[in-house]
Amino acid sequence: MTAPERFTSMDAVRAELQRRTALRDARRADLRQEWAKLQDPGFRRDLVGAGVRQVVGGIPWLKALRGLLTPSGSTAGQVVGMALGAGRKTPVGRVAGMVAGLVLPVLVERLATPERTGQVVGELRRTWDRLRERWRERRERR
Repeated sequence: MTAPERFTSMDAVRAELQRRTALRDARRADLRQEWAKLQDPGFRRDLVGAGVRQVVGGIPWLKALRGLLTPSGSTAGQVVGMALGAGRKTPVGRVAGMVAGLVLPVLVERLATPERTGQVVGELRRTWDRLRERWRERRERR
């Protein structure tokens, strides 16, 4: 253990005391500023929200659920992979589901042009109209 530093004069002691007082005052001002931030309800809400997002980000199935609410290509692939692999009992089936979850979003992204999307929506609308018409006909027959 080394010996503590000795001051050679009272002026050196006063200078060190002033330096430490200024350092203390700066820290006090920083703490008051942080405390003022914590008093703001918007800052607290953002702070809690960031904490919840970080916690949710660490849990795989909650991350996938968050991906459903804010979809992107990668989360859509994860959800598709989980859905395809969930019902599979063999490891090969689970791996196939995961691979499909990785490949399908890329294929959809490449193939989904505005024209094709319009065609698909039109086909879905026609199919839905046909199904409703058939259901009406069945009800009328009964």
